[in-house]
Amino acid sequence: MTGKKSSTVASFWKQLWQRVDPDLVPTIERVFDLVEPKLRLFSDYQKRLQEPVRSALAYAGELNNQLSTEAEINLEEFTSDPFIHALFARPENIKNAIGGSRDVQQYIKEQSSNSGETIYALMGMRYSEKNFIGNQTTHHGTVSDVLQTAAIFSDHTLTCLAANPTTLAQNICDHFVDSLFMQIKTDITEREAERRERETAQQVLASRIRSNKVENMHNAEHELLEIELRLTDLNHLLNYENRFELIAKTIESAAEHLKLTEHQIDIDARGVLRDSNHRLAGHFALHELDARDDRRWFIHKVSINAEHAKALTQERGEKIGESLFLREFVLGIQAQANSKNFTRPFMPAAPPNRLRFAIHGGQRTLDADITSEAAHTCSQSDFTLPIQ
Repeated sequence: MTGKKSSTVASFWKQLWQRVDPDLVPTIERVFDLVEPKLRLFSDYQKRLQEPVRSALAYAGELNNQLSTEAEINLEEFTSDPFIHALFARPENIKNAIGGSRDVQQYIKEQSSNSGETIYALMGMRYSEKNFIGNQTTHHGTVSDVLQTAAIFSDHTLTCLAANPTTLAQNICDHFVDSLFMQIKTDITEREAERRERETAQQVLASRIRSNKVENMHNAEHELLEIELRLTDLNHLLNYENRFELIAKTIESAAEHLKLTEHQIDIDARGVLRDSNHRLAGHFALHELDARDDRRWFIHKVSINAEHAKALTQERGEKIGESLFLREFVLGIQAQANSKNFTRPFMPAAPPNRLRFAIHGGQRTLDADITSEAAHTCSQSDFTLPIQ
């Protein structure tokens, strides 16, 4: 009897130790949905990721707390709020951001009878700067041929929609960790692609060596040895046990892979960066999502009037403005798009804006088909010569 009681007690404590926090289970399961479903074959897969996921969610909460409070975006605020005017070059951009958003359309469709008066969201936008020479108004009058810099915000997106700030914060935390999971997926995919390339190179080179079709046999054999050694390393890194360890370590070190940097941006009403308070529209605090490339992506919490959003989505109908990249890497919704060039979450790929000029009647003017946002924030008289 004593032995049976001891065995029962040991079994009870073992089950208690193996129990996973039910609040963490949905996030843990998303890891395997997004990265590698086959890793569920490990019997203790949830338990092994419980603490790393708990740590990552806590860090995502810290990032969310760094973001500023919600700014209301609508057409009326464009003329009265200098912050909204700074983020959108013209009113049409607000219409496109709200009315052309898949997420806004889907949210309104799902919450048609209970959407509330306000929709809360996380707005992302690509940030770039463009140097130009033009006129500048100072305390002493207008000065010509002054080197200036235009701040350009484009590719506005709305994600993490919610009916209240609390739910918005939770959605943002979830999507922060999802973007971390997608980074892991990208790393594994790149290693798998390298392994396939190395295997092909190994077969080709080995065949040439066997056929004695190489100019320098010693160099060819040395190259083949290097390929085989790299393949050994890749096979070791990509076995399922080590994949699991990679996932756990990356999630646990979330602070090294996902960062926010606050920027104080001082611009005037034309969207030009200023180093003085003269004609300054405001001092704006924005957060940049750090990444592995040189493209800059800023995020900010916003609120939208629900009726205003409904009207804009009805006006746009089925015309959607967001890229497949945002669908896959922000929301975790798989899209049929080539992912080999995707290097960061929360940001669509886009070429840099360019200011183009033409000569008309001996005068330099902005080209009629210019697409840069800066062309709408500064009048033609402000520009005389582009700086590359």
